[in-house]
Amino acid sequence: MRFRSVGLLSLSALTLCLAMKPAYAQYFTNHDGYTDDGQYRLQVEISPYLWLPATSGSIAFAHSAIEDRRTGSFGSPVPSLSTLASSLHFSFMGDSILRYGPLSAEVDLQYVDAFASKTLSVEPDGSLNRVHLDASYVRIAPGFGYQVYSGNVFSVPTSVDARVGFSYFTHWERLQGEGNLTGAVGHSGDFIQPWLGTRIDFVPAPRWRLELTAMVQGMGVQNGSWGWGASAILSYAVSSWFDVDAGFRALDTERNHGPLDTPGAPKRALELTAYGPVIGMSFRFGSAPPPPPPMAPIPVAAPAPAPAKTYLVFFDWDKADLTPRATQIIAQAATDSKTQSVTTIDVNGYTDTTGTPSYNQGLSVRRAEAVERQLVADGVPESEITVQGFGDTHLLVPTGPGVREPQNRRVEIVFQ
Repeated sequence: MRFRSVGLLSLSALTLCLAMKPAYAQYFTNHDGYTDDGQYRLQVEISPYLWLPATSGSIAFAHSAIEDRRTGSFGSPVPSLSTLASSLHFSFMGDSILRYGPLSAEVDLQYVDAFASKTLSVEPDGSLNRVHLDASYVRIAPGFGYQVYSGNVFSVPTSVDARVGFSYFTHWERLQGEGNLTGAVGHSGDFIQPWLGTRIDFVPAPRWRLELTAMVQGMGVQNGSWGWGASAILSYAVSSWFDVDAGFRALDTERNHGPLDTPGAPKRALELTAYGPVIGMSFRFGSAPPPPPPMAPIPVAAPAPAPAKTYLVFFDWDKADLTPRATQIIAQAATDSKTQSVTTIDVNGYTDTTGTPSYNQGLSVRRAEAVERQLVADGVPESEITVQGFGDTHLLVPTGPGVREPQNRRVEIVFQ
């Protein structure tokens, strides 16, 4: 059983999370770690969950000096809750990820303390010859990541992280006899394995996220050990800071014990694969949005001129092409500019909050330029037109990141 928990955090990291407010981002987005205007911000995600894996594997022992080689295989199905309750002393696991702009840091802590007993034979007097096994396992795996892509894949907001880190393993086993099987034997050990991996997040809708991860570990370190891992987790955002998760996870390790390059020395090899369903939840925390800039003092001035006349031109999602209705509005604006005292026409482009800030900035400029070309075609002098793009800022309808709001995909034609 694998159960991730908040307890993996150090006291200082936990204090930081408690001091932070719940993430103000609305549900999921492909630019976590950023504010709406593209500035870096701190975000933390903590995800307790339950993993119920089946296992399969093999073990081999060889000693070239005595020409002895033994092999065996083993396996178990997905455990039931009753099996877990009867074989676990304690299980505590957890991971978290911290993001700041494109940078990320993560840590994974796994601890399992399990036991098992088996009756080997019954004596004539009815006494039992039994063996008892107690075992514990700890894995601590810190890592760092960098976001190498953030954009749309087949119109789905997507982000890709490259990750690197290492895993520290330590284990302890003790076998105790009962009845005529007296005595006990124990074994312990530890080792470190580096790992490389990737994380891909798809956000097909504001409340849904599909996270795919893959990694390779060991890479020949310590007598040629290797391994891999993969997972697919689907999350549903119940609120802007809490979601429920379900998916599938698989881990594989191949580890050699003993000096492989020493002739005549004993060697052991273990191959183990664990795979099964995952259910859980996640908590997301982020720093509060920056306060608005202080208002400038209002100077005493002459009466304000009449309000500027504004025309709104709307666009399809992720498009800068003019619709027939948009062409009609632009033609009306061009006609009105010839009958009014207009000195300057401001053409300002905007987007909704899907996509990255840099992509949205470029899209807003392309939309404004499309409107400018049509105004010139309708007879407005190009010298009277000023073109600007504001990306996903100055939203007409306030939303969180990753929301396809039609009224925010617009260009404003303003007479000055």
